[in-house]
Amino acid sequence: MSLYFFTSVTGDLNYVDFAEGIPPYLRGLSLAYKFYKMLIKMNKFICSDRYSTLSAWNLWYSLLQDEDLYAVTSNLRSCLIDKNITDDKLKEVINKVSENIKDIEYSEDLKERLKIIKNDE
Repeated sequence: MSLYFFTSVTGDLNYVDFAEGIPPYLRGLSLAYKFYKMLIKMNKFICSDRYSTLSAWNLWYSLLQDEDLYAVTSNLRSCLIDKNITDDKLKEVINKVSENIKDIEYSEDLKERLKIIKNDE
């Protein structure tokens, strides 16, 4: 028996589409969580907009609390960033995801890293 999962990461903000999701009989095994972590590691960051499904919201809620990831949230989008990202790439990502957003919030650990980067400049 073979299983195939199709995901796509598109655009400048690395929006993830996992349209088919995990089949019901495989839910509860943290597969979607592991797929998303893999996508973040491969792409350095991913984003989602506020129009996601309830199951995607639950997954994102868990990922936003992951200690290996920085989190950026607003009323428009959420973004997860691999903590192993370079300073230059992090600045680039922050500029992209915060463009035209007024209510953006950063996780505390991300605020600290950005403060260090600013002081090093």
